[in-house]
Amino acid sequence: MCTQGTEFLANLKAIELEALQEKYYLNKRKQIELFVEKLQAIKDEFEKRDLSDIPDIPT
Repeated sequence: MCTQGTEFLANLKAIELEALQEKYYLNKRKQIELFVEKLQAIKDEFEKRDLSDIPDIPT
């Protein structure tokens, strides 16, 4: 038998869980966005530099 109190608590737990999942998702998304920005900055810097005097790595 489910009383109003236990149903309320179950709903509250579900809402809290959903909020935590959303927060975690947004944190991960922000980290990925920052990594993409850093990678683009590195690529841009490499394009500015003359790397012709660096020997190729043999394969």
